[in-house]
Amino acid sequence: MSAELEYIWSCVQAGLAAAVDEPTYRIWLEPLRARELSHGRLTIEASPQACGWVSDRFGRVLHACAASVLGADVVVELIPGNDTSASASSAPPGVIRPANRRGAPQATTHPHGFAPHHVSARSGTPPHSPLGNPKLTFDQFVIGDCNRLAHAAALAVAEMPAQTYNPLFICGPPGVGKTHLLSSIVSLLLSHSPDLAVRYTTGEAFTNDFLQALSGQQTDAFKTHFRHADVLLLDDVQILERK
Repeated sequence: MSAELEYIWSCVQAGLAAAVDEPTYRIWLEPLRARELSHGRLTIEASPQACGWVSDRFGRVLHACAASVLGADVVVELIPGNDTSASASSAPPGVIRPANRRGAPQATTHPHGFAPHHVSARSGTPPHSPLGNPKLTFDQFVIGDCNRLAHAAALAVAEMPAQTYNPLFICGPPGVGKTHLLSSIVSLLLSHSPDLAVRYTTGEAFTNDFLQALSGQQTDAFKTHFRHADVLLLDDVQILERK
């Protein structure tokens, strides 16, 4: 990277850091690298696994930050880095153009509504508790030294379910925000990916539901309900220990 491109990219990165929250920047945007600037086109390199996601999710903010440094007509091209893993070929590059050009792709956060029910329309047996607490979101989470890593990991899981930290276990003493993070994951999933079948329950409720299904000879429905979930979140999972 030339000294000029390095300076330009540092300015773009500063804008990105100011545009999103710290964990999002650290996980998705800080690893990006500027590869080339030629004829009004800024080529940015991302990891193959995240290239398509970053283009869709952060394309608008990437172009806005680049345009603030290089002018409104800049074209931002996102390409996968040199990774020989099996998933490298499945991540297509993305070209992010000025918003006033026809056909310009834009980032989206999928702002669809979704009733906070225990399961989606793709459910099995209907349970009896709501999906998390809608008041407990990432925006309301208080980040400290004791939970910073857990917060970043939970945010990554919510934004790329089944692709990062699969499975994820959050361990810690009472009061550090474990339940808050689980509800935050649910809230973000429901707003970004409403088609996912999400199951949220507690270790105690899971045990009670199993015993009820066992006594009512409905174990097949119980298995179907949980096995066909796209995302399963269990609070107080330690209750299942030795059971």
